[in-house]
Amino acid sequence: MPGTRLSFALLGLLSAATLSLQFWLNIDRRGGVGPALVSMLGFFSIWTHLVLSAVCLNVAVRIDKAWSDARISLVTAVTYLIVFVGLAYEILLSADHNPRGIFFVTNLLLHYVVPLGMLALWLTVVPKGRLRFASVLPWLALPLVYFGYVLVRGELTGRYPYFFLNVDRYGYGQVLLTAAWFTLAFVALGAGFVVLDRLLGRRRRQVEAP
Repeated sequence: MPGTRLSFALLGLLSAATLSLQFWLNIDRRGGVGPALVSMLGFFSIWTHLVLSAVCLNVAVRIDKAWSDARISLVTAVTYLIVFVGLAYEILLSADHNPRGIFFVTNLLLHYVVPLGMLALWLTVVPKGRLRFASVLPWLALPLVYFGYVLVRGELTGRYPYFFLNVDRYGYGQVLLTAAWFTLAFVALGAGFVVLDRLLGRRRRQVEAP
């Protein structure tokens, strides 16, 4: 139990510290707090890390509480979202992104270290065998809200954080189609987590059976 509390606390603090460092670097790069905040909030990775930090620290503080189905679902949602962030960055963005110096460090933490750490915690700590496929739909809330935010932000500023969401370049039809494919990818990954949860739960019950 103490090790679990420490693991969640350290991961939550690492995520929060990385966000803080990225924000501080952006203040200098963007020329002020406001522009830095607007710039950072354009990225889904930042949204996911904000939620991850809050959830991990909450779990660390309340680790003595029983693992309710809602709590398991919430931690799983955060895990699958941050894993999606890492996969999407590696597949779609990393080839054209070459950060250097301290930006290399923050990028490594945001897209690789924290996602792998959260996945490891989910695999080893979170109780298994209690997720339902119906849980996948609520997990889509953050991506869908983010997508709406990006469209409104783009209309107001003319800037889009990711090339594949650039309405000015591709038009709403293509961007909405891209969003639909991303939604299917989110659903598929979420369903994959439910399947893995059930397999691991079944295996643990077999091991614990007398």
